[in-house]
Amino acid sequence: MSRFRLPFLPTFLALLGVVFAVVVVARIRAYNGGAGGVGERGEVSSTISGPQATSRYAPGSSSPSEGTDGATPASSSPSASGNARLSPREQRYRELLNAQPPAAQAQQQQAPVHIVAAAKPPEKQSAFAKMGQEIKKFFTGDKSTPTLPPQPQPTRPNPDGPRDKPVEKDPNTDTTPPQVMTVQFDPPSVHDGDSVAVIVTAQDDMSGIRGISGTVTSPTGKALQGFACQREAPESNRYIGRLTIPKDAEEGMWHINFLSVSDNASNSVTLAYNQAPVLQSAQLQVTSSRSDKTPPTVKAAWIDKRGMRAGEKNTLFVQAQDDKSGVNLVSGVFLSPKRQARIGVACRGNGDGDLWTCDFTVPACLDCGDWRLEQIQLQDKASNMTAVTAAASDVVRSVMVNIVGDSCDGEPPALQAVVLETNQVPSTPEGTLVNVRVAVNDDGCGVASVSGQVVGPTGGSGLFFAFSAAGAQDWVGKMPIPKLAGKGIWKINWLQVMDKGNNLKVYFSADPLLRNAFVNVR
Repeated sequence: MSRFRLPFLPTFLALLGVVFAVVVVARIRAYNGGAGGVGERGEVSSTISGPQATSRYAPGSSSPSEGTDGATPASSSPSASGNARLSPREQRYRELLNAQPPAAQAQQQQAPVHIVAAAKPPEKQSAFAKMGQEIKKFFTGDKSTPTLPPQPQPTRPNPDGPRDKPVEKDPNTDTTPPQVMTVQFDPPSVHDGDSVAVIVTAQDDMSGIRGISGTVTSPTGKALQGFACQREAPESNRYIGRLTIPKDAEEGMWHINFLSVSDNASNSVTLAYNQAPVLQSAQLQVTSSRSDKTPPTVKAAWIDKRGMRAGEKNTLFVQAQDDKSGVNLVSGVFLSPKRQARIGVACRGNGDGDLWTCDFTVPACLDCGDWRLEQIQLQDKASNMTAVTAAASDVVRSVMVNIVGDSCDGEPPALQAVVLETNQVPSTPEGTLVNVRVAVNDDGCGVASVSGQVVGPTGGSGLFFAFSAAGAQDWVGKMPIPKLAGKGIWKINWLQVMDKGNNLKVYFSADPLLRNAFVNVR
């Protein structure tokens, strides 16, 4: 025998109809109960109606609508008939409500009463009410969402409010680097072998521009041409430099790779092509009949004498080739056994051949042992350059020379002390020189040179200065503080000491010996 099952959908709709009916009946009863009760004759009367409207006329006096003869109208009004049915007590209550207040009380002015409506708490909806609302939304298509409270808007600064006062510039110091406004080539298009002008428009607010220099590079970056600019006229902001595009130069758009501008207060700005729109706007179109964009190559290199004594002459031979324009320059660098000294050699060509001869001599006192060829630099006639290092070429790495001598020194000089004559100087329109005394010791070949660089509080390109010997170990130099120097700390950025065997060492500002090597410019 199968078990009887009620179908789900009809049952659900029937229960939903019952619930809906119950909700409607409950809502109607709530409205009727709040409005008042039903009278004896089916009239609805208010449970609490509040005080009736007070008459403007005293009890016993007639209203303007009443007749002057005081006769009672033939038919009574509904209110009169209603009063006739009231009990004596209710009639007395009505009279008290309609009565005028006493004269003394009428003369007193009552203070106004401000009624503040209390916030009505939200009604808690029953489950049936919620279900009714969902049914209403379903049939009416109401998809409204609850209104969100207004979000507070962020306050904007008042443009008319007080502002910070700009910092006034000191008229006696220059801490601002020059400003480059425009850069251009004139003419903007040339053939290989032609000359072109680089025109830079720049200005400086106080001390004036000291120098402008840079490099122009080919489209592939393998050819470089340097230039330096001179002021066009005493009162002009235009600075002009000239360069010649080599014969058989690479064809295409050449541009300024970097530009350095410094003023007389040692403030400087260096612009690179990738980060400077002013340089990107300056393009030079080069047209070449035989475009060469490949630098020379080294085919072979060897040394004339594998062993030599200090003070003797030796020769390095280099075989170099170039595919189009031809080899223009060749040079080399030897590195000492302890890697503290270097010896550079310059080469000369032998006519139209590929062989280059590099004669060199070595100091009488140096680091004894095997000196290795560190690198060979090459440049062709189209200015394409390259450096072939020992790390990248077996040809270069195989070249070495053994040097012996009566005196061997493989260590650079040692800086022992740095003393400044003063640590306080004023900023002047003429500039200042501060005497610096250093003590340098070298146990072997002896000190050959001492030099340094000073930088200001804003950095910049700095100023170089040299020392001269003032005794066995003492060297004296004059550290320049430029005119209109920026106030603050001017320090020795580095000191370089080298002996007669080319052993070199550089001491930087973080070294303890240079920690107090500064001047406070006031």
